[in-house]
Formats: sequence, structure tokens, C-alpha cells
Amino acid sequence: MSNIEQELKILRADIQGLKAEISSINENLSAIEELLRLLVANQMLNNLEIKKPTPKKSAEKISALGFLKNIYDSAPTSPKEIIQGHAKIYHLSNTWIWAEMVDGTIYKESKIRILRRSKKLFSTSIIKLQYLSDAADEVPSVYTGYFRVQLSGIGTDELKKDDIIESYILE
Repeated sequence: MSNIEQELKILRADIQGLKAEISSINENLSAIEELLRLLVANQMLNNLEIKKPTPKKSAEKISALGFLKNIYDSAPTSPKEIIQGHAKIYHLSNTWIWAEMVDGTIYKESKIRILRRSKKLFSTSIIKLQYLSDAADEVPSVYTGYFRVQLSGIGTDELKKDDIIESYILE
């Protein structure tokens, strides 16, 4: 493999790493938007303070608070990420990735993230999952030996032995 090909592979991995970092920044922005929504609601509540409560004004204040609560409760929230399992890449072929379970369970329907030295490289999904020679919907960590997987949109030339496959869902 020439130096140019090696440099292209490194650049591809760097670009994928940057994409993962941008994804992480977007997740942080969602949390900041949630905080801003709370701050705006709090400011609106502070502006509703009434010095001399009367029955009519108190009812209006309660009504306004209920209205704001309904707005806040109906606002979309950021999905919560639940990690399901990890596997370590053992061998790479032209089309298959061979891996060994580390913990948890890898599910065929889950989202997949590839990690290298704890840094996110790719996020994708599973095309095929096999344990032994049979198609599988899941591979729990209690299974011994290796399983193989094909991932969507990622060539095996972009992965390395000992990269981590992380399975997760969004709730």
C-alpha cells in the first residue's frame, strides 16, 4: 500500500471522527436548548408576579401557570441514549467483521457506533448479524466465541482490529 493510500485512509478516519464530534456537539446543543426553555419559562413566571392578589387575579395567575406547564409538558424532549452492549473487533474480511462480545448484548435492530480508543468514529446500523453460521437477532455476552456482522455504509478497510462495536438505542 502506497503512502498516498495510507494518508487517504487516515484522512477518512479523521473525517469520520470529526463527524462523530459534530454529532456530539449537536447532542450538547439539545441539552442547552432544554435549559434555555426552562430559563424562559422561569422568566415568564417571574413576570406574572402580582402584588395584591384578588380572587380574579389569582385565578388568572393559576390559569397562566397551567398554560405554561402545558406548553412545557408538550415540548419535545431529547431522546435518551441507552447503551446495550460492546464487542471487540477480532478480524476483518472484505465484507464481514468478526467480533467477540465484551459485555451486554448486540441487537440487530440497535444503532451501532464504532469506537477507537474511546473516540467515536462512525454511527451506523447492522445489515446482517450471525452467530456461528446462523442468522441472529441478538448476540448476548454469555455466548462464547466470535460472531460476525455486516454494517451499513462502512467498509471494512476503514476499521481496525481492537476497535469497539457499541450497541445502543434511543428512548
